[in-house]
Amino acid sequence: MKIPKLKNKSFEIDLVIYPFTIFVCFLDLTKLEELLRNYKFYKPTEEQIKEIIEPLKNISSGGRTLMLENGNVIIYIPNNLKYSQYMWNILTHEVFHATHFIMDRIGLNLTLESDEAFCYLNGYINEKIFEQI
Repeated sequence: MKIPKLKNKSFEIDLVIYPFTIFVCFLDLTKLEELLRNYKFYKPTEEQIKEIIEPLKNISSGGRTLMLENGNVIIYIPNNLKYSQYMWNILTHEVFHATHFIMDRIGLNLTLESDEAFCYLNGYINEKIFEQI
């Protein structure tokens, strides 16, 4: 299967049943800065935006997922990934981090009894990302 190139964009994923948003950014951090400035529920200060963006500038390959103080999550993919298998690997890897952060924030640990909730959230986030690719 041929994977399309990532578009230079940022977008939000509303988690609907969880009170958090995931911000996804492909390639250009200025798009993420703009998205954070215009977020309707929480307006970070310029200093807070700088504190979020600066560490992401040093990532040259793969991706990075981080949780903000308010529980929202950022997934950042800095490069157009050259190999389709690697792109799926990186995206799903980072989505699992986001899933774990959200579930941990609500107090749900990954166990045999809770794995279905993790799987549903993980699948939902992946679906929303793939809709944007």
